[in-house]
Amino acid sequence: MSVINQVLNQLEQRGVQSAPEQVLIRAIPPRRTNKSRLWFALAALLLLALAWAARQWLPSETLPVQPAEIAEPATAVAVSADLPASRLSFELSSLPLPSSLRAPVQAVAPVAVPAPSSAVPVTPAKPAPQIATQPAESAAPVKRVSTAQQADAEFRRAAGLMQQGRIADALTGYEAALRLHAGHDAARQALVALLLEQKRAPEAERVLQDGLLTKPEHGGFAMTLARLQVERGALDTAVATLEKSLPHNADRAEYRAFLAALLQRQGRHQETVGHYQVALHALPGNGLWQMGYGISLEALQRREEARAAFKQALASGSLNPELRKFVQQRLK
Repeated sequence: MSVINQVLNQLEQRGVQSAPEQVLIRAIPPRRTNKSRLWFALAALLLLALAWAARQWLPSETLPVQPAEIAEPATAVAVSADLPASRLSFELSSLPLPSSLRAPVQAVAPVAVPAPSSAVPVTPAKPAPQIATQPAESAAPVKRVSTAQQADAEFRRAAGLMQQGRIADALTGYEAALRLHAGHDAARQALVALLLEQKRAPEAERVLQDGLLTKPEHGGFAMTLARLQVERGALDTAVATLEKSLPHNADRAEYRAFLAALLQRQGRHQETVGHYQVALHALPGNGLWQMGYGISLEALQRREEARAAFKQALASGSLNPELRKFVQQRLK
């Protein structure tokens, strides 16, 4: 065939006309040599061998995805451990303030936590051929989940339910988290805030009392509990609550000022002055505390010191018009 092709090519180059019946005869392109076919066959076999080896030796199953509920412990939720009390000193003092100045209980609201995402579905892989069942002794150990991790999962689930407006389910979830791990502060704070929002103050007190049994050093729990006790008229109980946790919070200015305000309500001015001195040493520019300090100094007949405290309260510029008017009257 190659000889015929050469002859036809030569004739066409010379311009020789073919007979009519030979018009359809054209040179046939040279075919690939047997050597080229051999290389293609070898390449195909190599690809098949690589595919078979990969199927035999590479893992054929996708690693299981852990559910979100039992994943690694979530980073500490950014919930403040201390509840605000700086505004409580003046509204709980002996100063007769109008009811319009009394702020509602300030509870820590839970930080918005995104609802736990659903676990990614895992497509089951086809079983690899020729894999014998391994004995139980060689199976991978099951990861154990601590109660703290389970409590964290319950907390995150409850936060998601609360975002959906399912308050009752969220309350149940927070309680479940605390049953698993009583030291889960974020769950306890969220539960207290939700109970107060639902006007269930007695239950909130119980939750805070349980928290102080676990963590007597938690100043935020103690101040919130004392505030609730004051609101229902249990002043002596509130003072006892704060004094019990005082050894753990002696260096906290807000804690000292709050206790000083309650002691002032009881007429214990000497102790009040001592606590205000500690608080003002840390934050001397707090006009409200300076005012409360001046009130107790005046009650102890320490008039010059009281005037100095009242002047500093005015100089702070933090008093509202009504309180500023009261202090100005004390300075006359």
